[in-house]
Amino acid sequence: MTKDNQFLKLTVQNDLKSLTEISEFIRSNMTGMGICHDKIAEVQIAVDEAFTNIIQHSRPIYNNRNAGSIEITCLKSRENFQIKIKNYGEPFDPISAEINPDLTTDLIERKVGGLGIHFIKNLLDDLKYEYFEPGGYEVLTMVKVV
Repeated sequence: MTKDNQFLKLTVQNDLKSLTEISEFIRSNMTGMGICHDKIAEVQIAVDEAFTNIIQHSRPIYNNRNAGSIEITCLKSRENFQIKIKNYGEPFDPISAEINPDLTTDLIERKVGGLGIHFIKNLLDDLKYEYFEPGGYEVLTMVKVV
């Protein structure tokens, strides 16, 4: 039996090298909260893709004292596992991005881009994007029903 409303936080550098640490943070905490392996894998894929998109599309705002760091928070309630990614950078909203990857074309012929956002939107149960000005930070909230 797991406890409700478990809250965990990790702060990492705005760098793709942080993906391993984030993935382990998600995996170990979801496992510790009693969440099944399939749901953990889906959340890990979505978080990896979201973090990669942030690094590639949202440059840090260097006049912000938190520039260069990204905060990952996790909250487990009775029904949901919620992940928030807080980035001190330029806005990039993956939810409103009009991306429709061609899933029928062979991988070799397929146009690069958009598949990560497709995964995020289809592996999770709820998404919310917010940009806070002043302050210069964005928050992507991702929810998986567990």
